[in-house]
Amino acid sequence: VLQASRSIERSDIVVLLIDAERGVGEQDAKIAGLANDRGRALVLALNKVDLLSREDQKRAMDRAREILAFVPWAPMVTVSAMKGTGVSALLSRIEDAVVEHRKRITTGELNRFFEEVLERHPPPTMHHRPVRLNFITQVSVAPPSFVIITNEPKGVHFSYQRYVVNQIRKRFGFRGTPIRVFYRAKNKKKR
Repeated sequence: VLQASRSIERSDIVVLLIDAERGVGEQDAKIAGLANDRGRALVLALNKVDLLSREDQKRAMDRAREILAFVPWAPMVTVSAMKGTGVSALLSRIEDAVVEHRKRITTGELNRFFEEVLERHPPPTMHHRPVRLNFITQVSVAPPSFVIITNEPKGVHFSYQRYVVNQIRKRFGFRGTPIRVFYRAKNKKKR
């Protein structure tokens, strides 16, 4: 894991190769967690699927998704290193993840989308005071990071934060990459 951690630090994308027969191990989950924490794109590859029946392949994929539920955005590909099957699909997912990892959305497009999100589901109040989310902008890529300006950064409940992330993914994709959303207070003018 230490060597994987060093490699993750030097990379933009992580391909996590998982033995489909053994399933996702504790070390695999740690590496996926490190990739997520470090903001790296991630593709999951289940290897040795040629040794499994179709039913067992599906079970292995379902189990891997269950254990790695904290990275639902990471695409999963089945491969056989021995037979070379699935390699082109893996390379395609890697290319897609790199594109998504570096994707930038214009502020205008983000704010038109954000108005719809707020209209459908406004943020809950904090101590009987409304939490206003003023606007959103993308501040960086690799990983895609957004800042939302608000009157109460600490008043945005984690469930609403998750809702916003899910809505961003639903509209703009970002498959294969973690995204970050930060809530900042609106600067007050000094007199």
